[in-house]
Amino acid sequence: MTHEQGTRAQASGLALVILSQLSMQFGAGIATFLFPHVGATGTVMLRLFMSTAVLFVVLRPRLRGLSRKALLAAAGLGVALASMNTLIYLAFDRIPLGAAVTFEMLGPLMLAVVLSRKLSSWLLALVAGVGVWLVSGAFPFGQGAEGAAGLDPLGVALALLAGASWAGYIVFTRATVSLFRGAEGLAVAMLFASVCIAPFMVTVDDLSAFLNPTVLLLGLVVALLSSALPYGIEQLAIRRLPTSLFAMLMSLSPVMATLAGFVLLGQSMSLVELAGITCVVTATAVALRGQAR
Repeated sequence: MTHEQGTRAQASGLALVILSQLSMQFGAGIATFLFPHVGATGTVMLRLFMSTAVLFVVLRPRLRGLSRKALLAAAGLGVALASMNTLIYLAFDRIPLGAAVTFEMLGPLMLAVVLSRKLSSWLLALVAGVGVWLVSGAFPFGQGAEGAAGLDPLGVALALLAGASWAGYIVFTRATVSLFRGAEGLAVAMLFASVCIAPFMVTVDDLSAFLNPTVLLLGLVVALLSSALPYGIEQLAIRRLPTSLFAMLMSLSPVMATLAGFVLLGQSMSLVELAGITCVVTATAVALRGQAR
């Protein structure tokens, strides 16, 4: 590959990652409109089931002849997808999108810090900690009594657990890409994710809501915007970008989530909270880029 071709590949990869992040976070914003009908868990089910159906129709992945290693990688990615989506949707039901994704971002960040074992990485973790403190609202200035009350602790905990699953998603995505053609690994992983989430159907209060045409249409939109399109786009982008740059771009998620929350749900954030998000995004970008190298 020539230098010019490499530059073009990276430019297209950059555009793909930004597009995938916009699609995913705006899809998450739309998903909150389903919560009153089927709850957060039911919304995840719709998203995963429909995403799996779309990917299998479009890609027609081969299931026969897959190696044990490939199946294990896809299964690991599927478990990561199911847990990550379920936990973050439960968090969205309790705290704003931007804040939830900021806390979720700590998963990949702490993984990079622990693996790095460098003093500079721990300093980045400290910067991220300050950012999280600002986002949480647990400070005596900036927002008055409402800000001092902070965020729902359970929502924060759910977002942090989703971050741990996100770290697993990054690891298994890399493994799956190397063992499958194109995005076929994603389709197989989505099938595993759907199997993992299926037993939780018993938690949905009104199963008849799944037959509502509006719910089904919104579910399809969420499936396309939050799963099928962004994950498929990332499978393409990760082949065109250095791992360090791809990892760094993942840190844009809190920014995109804040934008989606503001545009779709009217979830505005104070300057202090935006400064906190900036701290987390910056620390994560530097840490992940260094670890990927």
